[in-house]
Amino acid sequence: MKKIFWIVLLFGISCNLMALQIISRQELGLAPFKIEKAQNKESTYYIVLLKGDSELLVLDSTFKPLRFLEDSENEGINDFVLKDEKLYCFGFFSGRVVVYDISGDPSRWKLETKISTGERLITGAFLKNTLGILGMDKNFLLLNIENFEITKKIELPVEALSVIADSKFFYISLFYNYNLLNNDFDTSYGLFVIDPAGKIHKKIALGKRPSYMLQDSDNLYVVNYLDGTLDVISKENFQKKREYKLGKLPNFPIMNDREIWVACIGSNAVYQIELDTDVVHQFKTQGSGPLKVLIAGKHRYVMSVTSGTIEMLDSPESKALKLYGYPIDAVANNDKIAVLLQEDWLSGSVLGSLVILQQ
Repeated sequence: MKKIFWIVLLFGISCNLMALQIISRQELGLAPFKIEKAQNKESTYYIVLLKGDSELLVLDSTFKPLRFLEDSENEGINDFVLKDEKLYCFGFFSGRVVVYDISGDPSRWKLETKISTGERLITGAFLKNTLGILGMDKNFLLLNIENFEITKKIELPVEALSVIADSKFFYISLFYNYNLLNNDFDTSYGLFVIDPAGKIHKKIALGKRPSYMLQDSDNLYVVNYLDGTLDVISKENFQKKREYKLGKLPNFPIMNDREIWVACIGSNAVYQIELDTDVVHQFKTQGSGPLKVLIAGKHRYVMSVTSGTIEMLDSPESKALKLYGYPIDAVANNDKIAVLLQEDWLSGSVLGSLVILQQ
């Protein structure tokens, strides 16, 4: 079990009441990658994935560390998803789906099972009781979570990046559809629609390097990383309805009500798309290399990786806060924000940290 060191930072009262302030900084481990809220009947918790150490750290609702989960160190966990008080982890090195029971108090959370797949696992998504899993070697697996049996393996034309699902289909973005070595498409398709039985329902042509996706009841929203666009695909007929022009190298879209926010790391800008009016707003960032937008109550923040900063988008007079590290993910709870730093520039090591901010 690692020791977790807290550095409590003293700070003065800011004249700008809108300014973020750092209230604590804790060293975690190697390559923190993801932080996500996990709720059960007991309370609200947060789970942190330390990708470099293949470890899972549990925090309470105030972001205080509680414990590490056992039996994950040799798995090479690449990602995880949550469903019905269960934690499903995808082992890249082991090729196993590692399942934890996370019901009740975290002191009682325990390993439930490990399922070998023979694949290097990337990520996954649920369609009812079927877990769709992306493998590194161009395969998509369907796992029945009631008996933990693999029911189908689908070969993809190229390596995929992400998968989402609704009540009818899995949606897979074929990120490596465009080959940078010969500047041509390796496949004319960018999105596969697959039904629960593993049948390919539709193949959809998209732009260069389709990456992350959002959805609502009517549409899919797919970011094309190299084209700097966002495609809107109808779920009724799976035809492209429209295309939004963004900046260079858009990343990690998020949806808030009827708005989509996309940070463009190559343009030092964030784009806000109003879906009901088709209006697109651009916000130039103070920081360089904007990666991800965070919605925290009434405020919108953006984390920038090159400058190692976080700033408020809806308060132009506020200044970007220096985090002195490489921000990779963040969550908000009430008046506090927890930011994962993949690298902490203050520590003088390759370890990452968790920084807690006061709004």
